[in-house]
Amino acid sequence: MVNIYGRPLKLISCDEFTKNHFREKFGITEFADLENKATPKKAPPIPRIGHVYTGFGTEEDSLGSISNLIPKPPQKDFIKFMQHDRLVLFLYFNFNLYQSCPGAEISASFP
Repeated sequence: MVNIYGRPLKLISCDEFTKNHFREKFGITEFADLENKATPKKAPPIPRIGHVYTGFGTEEDSLGSISNLIPKPPQKDFIKFMQHDRLVLFLYFNFNLYQSCPGAEISASFP
């Protein structure tokens, strides 16, 4: 027992430097290594409930909605981005417009 600030303190274990300090300053010669009963024991892990497929998206999406409250965006495929860089999609439309009056046919074509 060591008296620190007027309170008794039970010394459980210490290193050699601290033992030498207590021998010189306080005259304590007996140092018994005691079991530390104040150390909390690790709690058993909480079992995780398996994910249930919700029907929206893939099963990985359902698992992601359980593991994270805010879903993480998918990573960008940079190689695919560089391969398709500066490619332009052109759409061509051909349509015919018919009116309900006979003989009033209008047709248009866009290249």
